[in-house]
Amino acid sequence: DCTEIFIKTPKDPNLKNSTWSNYKHHNTANFIIAVAPNSAIIFVSPVYGGRASDKAITLDSGFLDMCEPCDMIQADKDFNIQEECAVRSIWLHVPPGLRGEVQMTSAAIEKTKKVANLQILVEQVIRRLKSFRILSCQLPITLVPSLDKIISVCAALTNFQYKKINACISKTNLFNPVMILSYISCSVFLIQHTLWCILLTQCVICISYVVLYSSITY
Repeated sequence: DCTEIFIKTPKDPNLKNSTWSNYKHHNTANFIIAVAPNSAIIFVSPVYGGRASDKAITLDSGFLDMCEPCDMIQADKDFNIQEECAVRSIWLHVPPGLRGEVQMTSAAIEKTKKVANLQILVEQVIRRLKSFRILSCQLPITLVPSLDKIISVCAALTNFQYKKINACISKTNLFNPVMILSYISCSVFLIQHTLWCILLTQCVICISYVVLYSSITY
């Protein structure tokens, strides 16, 4: 699904125009998020301006290129990517809708219920992701260049703090490739940012020692 983060109104007219969302009537930064059946976040795209469509973000982010043939994707009806999925041999499930008919068939109603249940799961994951204070309010323009990293860290923390993901681990799905990849991706995000913090701390300590030694020497 595609979601958005509210940002403060930019002063640059071009940036203000590219981030304006007619749907939200606000300046936003949009990105798509992919969720596994066990509620684990397995993909987060880079952020795009609020004017970008769901289809444009999906194609430009390279999400479909990461999928393998015969993979199954469930998406909202706004994602008009049937042709792109067919070329890659990817199964795409979207709500059927009426399509000019007066009433939906029983099979279409049953399919709509299944898709709606999965859509609720995705919305719950997005709600947990936005529970972080930095993503729940209007983001300052100064933090927009770092928004990709901020969302990645919040997504990794969301996977780790969700109790039901740990409850899903059992003897039957312990070696599920999707779960293994999701936890590996989360670990990589956390380790990468932890190493940067450690490196920055070491640099500060070294500089402090140099300054202290220089002051004692002279």
